[in-house]
Amino acid sequence: MLLRVSSDAVNLKPDLEAVVTAEPDDGAGVPAGSELRLFAQAAIDTTGAGLETARSDLAGCLGGDGLVDAAAVVGFFNAFDRVADATGTVLDTVTHQLTNQMVPGVDLTRAIKAHGT
Repeated sequence: MLLRVSSDAVNLKPDLEAVVTAEPDDGAGVPAGSELRLFAQAAIDTTGAGLETARSDLAGCLGGDGLVDAAAVVGFFNAFDRVADATGTVLDTVTHQLTNQMVPGVDLTRAIKAHGT
């Protein structure tokens, strides 16, 4: 998925709330969004169920390079969070506001403090 600034650069306006809450068959305005969502879900499923199909479907939409990019994001995603947590990275105001809009009812400041950072 594109980041906030990169989506502006290519004039794409994904529905950020739908990205978080939409059903897998709803792309939420993101090119190959449904396939990306299903690939991410299959990649973290410890049974491996559906991974081959999700990989094939995503490659059909984005090509081999797009599949490699998506796999790299899935592979590094947990590492990004760990680096941010370990370094005490604080969300800037805009990111904090956007995240609160995507996950209504969650007080990020309270959750971060409860996590011990």
